[in-house]
Amino acid sequence: MNRRQLQFKSPNQVSERSGTLTVEFALVSQIIFLLFFGCLELTSLNLMRHTAGNAAYEAARTAIVPGATEAQAKQKALDLLQAVGATKNITIEFTVTPDKVSVYINIPVKDNSWGLARFSGSSTIRKGCVLSREL
Repeated sequence: MNRRQLQFKSPNQVSERSGTLTVEFALVSQIIFLLFFGCLELTSLNLMRHTAGNAAYEAARTAIVPGATEAQAKQKALDLLQAVGATKNITIEFTVTPDKVSVYINIPVKDNSWGLARFSGSSTIRKGCVLSREL
């Protein structure tokens, strides 16, 4: 080996690539943060979507029992939705017939997002459940 190859640079010598790392980080970090926050938003939306379906089922299940009121069923759905932070401008639609109960839950994404609604737009999560009543 050549003696010149084994020499280390002293701290006083300036490298030819002194600002390259900073520039590369500035360019790549924006894309990494965008992907990270996009994944957070999609996770939040997926959690809300599954919880809305479960809340619609639980509300319908509560409403099919003889003697149950619509207010009790709505409160059951709201309690489940509150667990994932979906509390703003939620609409719960009930349709009660002699043999069926249907519940539909609408959650506006822009009002219940984790602050990253630019990734999801102004969409609405709508989930429902129809169950037969107990006689």
